[in-house]
Amino acid sequence: SSDLGTLFSISSKGALNWKYELTDVNWSDPIISQEGIIYIGLNISKTLTAFNKEGNKMWQLPITHDPSSETLNIRNDGTIYLCQGGILYSINSDGSINWKYKPSEGSVINTPAMDNEGNLYLNTTPYWLVALDCNGKELWKNEIAGATLKAPIVGSNGRLFQQSFMQEYPQYDSWIEAFSVKGEKLWTYEMKGFITSAALADDNLLYVISNIYTYKRKGWKGKMDVKWEMHAIGREG
Repeated sequence: SSDLGTLFSISSKGALNWKYELTDVNWSDPIISQEGIIYIGLNISKTLTAFNKEGNKMWQLPITHDPSSETLNIRNDGTIYLCQGGILYSINSDGSINWKYKPSEGSVINTPAMDNEGNLYLNTTPYWLVALDCNGKELWKNEIAGATLKAPIVGSNGRLFQQSFMQEYPQYDSWIEAFSVKGEKLWTYEMKGFITSAALADDNLLYVISNIYTYKRKGWKGKMDVKWEMHAIGREG
């Protein structure tokens, strides 16, 4: 079927190494371990699937919940992290489940970000930033300003940058909050509009793009206007 995909391996010189015709569509982009194992989530079969660097399928792990477009994350030791059905899964490189994390209240929203020590940072409902160690033990949690879809950005200077939002149709209010890796809130930057992307240029400067919707009504007709803004947010907010 034309709706199904193909997994390609292409050399650094642009030549095709191999391709694998999938009988499925993917719900995650592929990630690759340091050993060259390729992991990809497949939708119809509802599996996390592993391929070796020669393009041979190694194993498939069934996903009990309907797969979403959730990303995967991987540690240097090959441990895979995946959020599905409000639960965070830690998966070994052989496809076995290492541990699961579900908060005592609410559910996990996203696959976590990681720092160099292997600690994990994720969000749970309704408005929480949570830190876990590599064994899934909760280290701390702190409230964030609004709802979020994306895990925090981890800086190399011991800071976390969390984006969140609140909607009052058609407008959004958004926030960038900085936390220490110990859970202390350092500062908050508030803006109008919805944050579409945020990138850390260095330890002191965060670039954020947001869009602002305005609704104008004239008689029986209405018009939605969109204005885009870029914010360069410094270390002190």
